[in-house]
Amino acid sequence: MNAFTPFEPIEWSTVPPDGKFLSLWRGLIEAPDNRTMASLALHVANRHELTVTHLKGPCRNARYVLARQECMWELCQTGKWSTTQIGRFLGDRDHSTVIWGRDRHQARLDAARAEGAA
Repeated sequence: MNAFTPFEPIEWSTVPPDGKFLSLWRGLIEAPDNRTMASLALHVANRHELTVTHLKGPCRNARYVLARQECMWELCQTGKWSTTQIGRFLGDRDHSTVIWGRDRHQARLDAARAEGAA
């Protein structure tokens, strides 16, 4: 193993907001999206002061449902996973439940934007 490193490797944890880097050799490059379902779910759960277990659980309490729907929306936005895979991850739910949750969260976002613009 060679101990000589001609340059410092890029740490992907310090990705610029637009996710793009300028490389002298390859031009404009994008940082890889290494996020996993678990890491995105944990991020949403922390935002709502819940655990991932709450998101995956069967509870229909509004607090859990809204967080779960936000998680469904967030996971769908990446485009990396199908609704079936997302449903399986979130407590073995049907793909149509994921579509419904995603659409409900998007409707809430649209309503909030329209309210803010009015």
